[in-house]
Amino acid sequence: MFDVFDKDKDNYLNLNEFATGMLKLFNRNYDSLINFIFDFYDMDNDSFIVRKDVKLIVEHIPLLDPKNKKPTIKDKEKIEKIAK
Repeated sequence: MFDVFDKDKDNYLNLNEFATGMLKLFNRNYDSLINFIFDFYDMDNDSFIVRKDVKLIVEHIPLLDPKNKKPTIKDKEKIEKIAK
């Protein structure tokens, strides 16, 4: 998410970048939210969402068993299937 907010790619968020990112994240405007989500998934900023972008996101989604709060084998298999 930091990379989406850091528009000038200087590895720092200035006030404008932070405020703009927060507005996009919490704004009720549908188009703004869709653009933010697209930018979030477009990990390499090439204006396309490709398999490797989705794989990176999906691999970091915590899937927990509600009883013991640990990822289950079944959930890990689901992630692998989606990420292929």
